Amino acid sequence: MQITVIERAQQIQIQEQEIIRRERELEATVRKPAEAEKYRLEKIADANRLVFIRTVISPLVMCSS
Repeated sequence: MQITVIERAQQIQIQEQEIIRRERELEATVRKPAEAEKYRLEKIADANRLVFIRTVISPLVMCSS
């Protein structure tokens, strides 16, 4: 009986280590690249917004003054 309890405790410890390993793998392969892509797209959108304001909106405002 004592051996079974020890084996089960070892199995639980191994499973917990596997969970940690998978979390780290997920972080490195999915989350970080997704965050980087989100940041990249936000910067492109910001730049496009500024270009639009400077090329379309600003001349219209100047014409109406």
